[in-house]
Amino acid sequence: MDEIEAPAPVVHVWGAKRAFYSLVAFFLPQILLAVPVGIIRGIGARGAPSAEHRSAVMLMASTFLGTILGGLVVFRDIRRSFPGPIASGALLTIGWARPRSRALWLAAGVGVGFSLLYLGALAVFPPPEDQKVGPMARLLASGGWALHVWAIGAVMVAPIVEEFVFRGVLLKGLSASWGVWVAGPLVTLIFVSLHLPEVVHYLPALIVLTACSIAMLVARLATKSLAPSIARERDVRWRRAHSCARGHREDRGSFGRAGGWRGDHSSRLRRALPSDC
Repeated sequence: MDEIEAPAPVVHVWGAKRAFYSLVAFFLPQILLAVPVGIIRGIGARGAPSAEHRSAVMLMASTFLGTILGGLVVFRDIRRSFPGPIASGALLTIGWARPRSRALWLAAGVGVGFSLLYLGALAVFPPPEDQKVGPMARLLASGGWALHVWAIGAVMVAPIVEEFVFRGVLLKGLSASWGVWVAGPLVTLIFVSLHLPEVVHYLPALIVLTACSIAMLVARLATKSLAPSIARERDVRWRRAHSCARGHREDRGSFGRAGGWRGDHSSRLRRALPSDC
């Protein structure tokens, strides 16, 4: 009697098609959470500063909650294609690897350099009084808990999740189908395009964002790890969060309330800071 062979396990090929599906799955929870909160904000927060601030906090929190949920959806999908113990290297091909400490310190130093470069550009080319800002920057203008929630999410959540999705999962899939010389620029283009609403109105921010994205891609390919780019992005976001908080404190100071240069300049600086990188 012939033996019945067990069915072969289903192997999910991770190429460009699956990578783009995962990108859509990443944004879907964010949209499902942000849209109803945005509608509630638009209907119930008109003419009431306290209610508007609470709705800004809710919208900010829902944005980062959606980011976490989207990241978990993508992680679940990638594990179907790359099973096995993570400690044994199941996710090495998407950058889930421990780099050398030197690479981490170098990435953090590059992040500091980009932060100083951007702050220098703000000093040399200060935005005008009627400077347009993106939707996230308008939420940050209310300060308070909206700023605190953004700072926590921007430093603790966004660098890990975004690097995993873009320069991990998406880069892996596109590289498998089209090669790294096509995948790298395409991932950078997609990443910058998704952040355009926050930086398109201020050219120095757009230039620094593009340079940051290229630097993160180079770090990812050179070290074969996501950790250096995560460290670089976290350092930049931390310094931007600190600058935003400092701008709010200065604007509440006596000199800022009197309309002095310090309060006016910090307000411009705060408004121009892109909320994402």
